[in-house]
Amino acid sequence: MKILIITPSYYPCIGGLEVAVKEVTERLAQKGHVCSLFTLNTCDAKEEEEFNRVHIKRFSARISKRLFGLSPEMLVHAVRNRRSLSTFDIVHVHGYWTLLTLQMIFLTTKLVRPKPKVVCSPHYHAMGHTKSTSILHKFLLPFGKWTLRQVDALICVSDYESSLLRHSFQIPRDKVWTIPNGVQRIEARRKQKEEGRPISLLYVGRVERYKGVQFILRAMARLRTDYQVNSSLTIVGEGTYAGELRDSTRRLGLEGSVRWLANLRVQELDKEYADANMLLLLSEMEAYGLVVAEALAHGTPCIVSDTSALTEFLNEPGCFGIDHPPNDDALANLILNVYNDDVVVGQLSRKVRVWNEVANDYVRAYCRTLET
Repeated sequence: MKILIITPSYYPCIGGLEVAVKEVTERLAQKGHVCSLFTLNTCDAKEEEEFNRVHIKRFSARISKRLFGLSPEMLVHAVRNRRSLSTFDIVHVHGYWTLLTLQMIFLTTKLVRPKPKVVCSPHYHAMGHTKSTSILHKFLLPFGKWTLRQVDALICVSDYESSLLRHSFQIPRDKVWTIPNGVQRIEARRKQKEEGRPISLLYVGRVERYKGVQFILRAMARLRTDYQVNSSLTIVGEGTYAGELRDSTRRLGLEGSVRWLANLRVQELDKEYADANMLLLLSEMEAYGLVVAEALAHGTPCIVSDTSALTEFLNEPGCFGIDHPPNDDALANLILNVYNDDVVVGQLSRKVRVWNEVANDYVRAYCRTLET
């Protein structure tokens, strides 16, 4: 197949979306499919390159940042080259929350002839994570509803996202595929505790308020004052909430107990997963929760919010849920119990699979879409 991927952000930028799109697209290319990719140049990378058999074209993000992802440059390029766009078998657009998605779905379904099959992966949360994006989400809901009905198939990463999407946009069930994200490998190992060392906690992801890192800091302070137990936290990621979290670290007396890392190579991140006693993801909302799957694949127990798609991980041995927002004392107590009980991760379900299996499911979804 000849496949065009359109995504608001891509490698070398790091995040759950970027990782998922890169891992699947590169495996599709390895299987012999011709893969091209359009994205916004949010990380000052090369404007055009061939990387791991994927032809990547990046468009300026300077204006897009002010227009909620709308890309005049990509739009002009696509209109001028709409005849070549018609040669693709599949156009796969990622990310409902950006105007780039609505822009490119409209263009490929209404202006390109003959029309390729259009697939969308919304990574849908049903809400914005800032005041402005929440207002934009409500304002664009009617247009978004019309736009998503134009696509030939939708791919969701969890049953939760699928249900949310069908409810919000009245999408027929037979038009929606659920294909969970994947991991590099599954090699769960029993955790070895070292006496006298602090409990090692790990957070991986964007540093935004809705991700709930602030709750981890409060629980660490409670562990110290109420239980006389020391803990450390490694935060792997960057984001707009980092300044407030650093202030909270000082206010709670946790200086020296919090380590900040960013832009780790795969091997370096693997080591962080393997070395941590547990990973915490206390998000208000997740469409999947890729870092939870990655931690479990390394044998690292997890504590997650009992909300959104994260609830689906609670069937996995070694993953524990807590109400959102969590009570400080309840979270501190759960951290202590998971640590003291020598929790063992596994046997994992098919919700945690390797990326090659995920790519095979994408091929099946594409082929079925081409047949209908």
